[in-house]
Amino acid sequence: MDDLLLFSLGTGALLMLGLNAATEIDNWRKRRRLARIQRVQRELAETQRNLKALAMQHQAWLNSQAHEARKALIMESFNASREAPTNATSGNRRS
Repeated sequence: MDDLLLFSLGTGALLMLGLNAATEIDNWRKRRRLARIQRVQRELAETQRNLKALAMQHQAWLNSQAHEARKALIMESFNASREAPTNATSGNRRS
């Protein structure tokens, strides 16, 4: 009878230890998963900030290119109007 009691207590203790270990392992895995998710979210946020900054740089560059193109077009139009023949029958003559 004493052997059965000791065996039962030992088995119960081992089961409790195993259950505690399984619970700790599960909690550790959940913490690791949460940490990985948070790391990926931080990396995505940083990538989004970098892409937004790059888009703003490209927008500024495109705006400056468009401005230069408009200036060149205006200058070309002005030069063409100065070089146009000025005869009395022309409807483009300005006073």
